[in-house]
Amino acid sequence: MLSVAMAGFTLLPVMADDGTQARDEAGQPLFQRRPLADSVVTPGDAILYVIRVENSTAAPANNLQIGAQVAPELLFDPYSVAGPDAQALRMALEWADAETPDQFRPVFVLVDGQPQMQADLATLRALRFHLPFLPVGGMAEIEYTVTLR
Repeated sequence: MLSVAMAGFTLLPVMADDGTQARDEAGQPLFQRRPLADSVVTPGDAILYVIRVENSTAAPANNLQIGAQVAPELLFDPYSVAGPDAQALRMALEWADAETPDQFRPVFVLVDGQPQMQADLATLRALRFHLPFLPVGGMAEIEYTVTLR
């Protein structure tokens, strides 16, 4: 069976002993995930969504398309998309709006070899992620962040 599960989290800063936000070896701030159900979210707060796909079938899964709704109260961050081969995942990501919910368009297109965002974030209401391959017994996680308006 192919299973898909989605979870939401708020991100709490990890504090160092001196009261500043802790950072990893690369100097990036560290955050702790708190389940969305245990969180209070106010405008301006970030929410991390994680979509987990598992393939427990007897055959590899090819050309998977996974959809996610984006409520009008949320602003999607297209640069936050992470997962297996994140750059390819971002380039294959598509979006739709409330006016044309069945007409998906690429979020990014290549212009002079560089990815440029084409999505209208103000009207974006649905996402479609493309996973080209998931082997037997394989698991993939896709993460992205939205902000409460």
